[in-house]
Amino acid sequence: MVRAAAGRNVLAELGWRSDIIHQWLRDARRAGYRTRAACLDSLLSETHALERTADEARRNAEKAAAAGDVTTVDRELVRLVVFDQRSTSLVGSAQQCGRSPIRSARPIAGRAPKTARR
Repeated sequence: MVRAAAGRNVLAELGWRSDIIHQWLRDARRAGYRTRAACLDSLLSETHALERTADEARRNAEKAAAAGDVTTVDRELVRLVVFDQRSTSLVGSAQQCGRSPIRSARPIAGRAPKTARR
């Protein structure tokens, strides 16, 4: 059952990423970074919801595999891949929580931007 193992691997990765965000949240709370903590708390809630949904998809895939329903198994495994990608994205967002957005370079005062000559 390679497919079942793949589903369990995705769930393990989701759990690991959730643990990382949870650790960052504890650190932010301990340090008193309220804005970062609020952001991380929101993302942690999203990762927990993602874990529950992925677990449901894994169970659906296992039931479908036992019934010989290849189409449902494939659909649920695709959902698991999407959940894995979303989880990776959430960790990336969590790394940016509470940080100032990157500003674009300002033009130098008193100088107009160069334009192409005709």
